[in-house]
Amino acid sequence: MNITLVVKVIHIVCEEDVDRQEIGIGLDFSKEISEEYTLYTIDYTKRYDNKRAIISSAGLDFIIDESYDSVNARIEERKTFSFN
Repeated sequence: MNITLVVKVIHIVCEEDVDRQEIGIGLDFSKEISEEYTLYTIDYTKRYDNKRAIISSAGLDFIIDESYDSVNARIEERKTFSFN
C-alpha cells in the first residue's frame, strides 16, 4: 500500500536476528536509539510485543517504538485522509 508514514525505528531486523529468535534468544533494546524514518510503502504490520510492532517496507522489517494497535490506527487514518 502506498502511504506516507513517519515512524520511530528502534531496530532493523536482519538475518542474524531471525536466527537468534529461532533458538530462543530475544533482541536486546537497551542500547538501541530510536531514529525517525519516513516510509512511503507499507507491506504489512505485525505485533512484536505489547509495546512494539513490526512494520515492513520495501522488503525490510522495522521494529518500531509504537504498539501494533497504535500504528494500525495511524495507517487507517492516513488511508482515510488520502481518499478524501
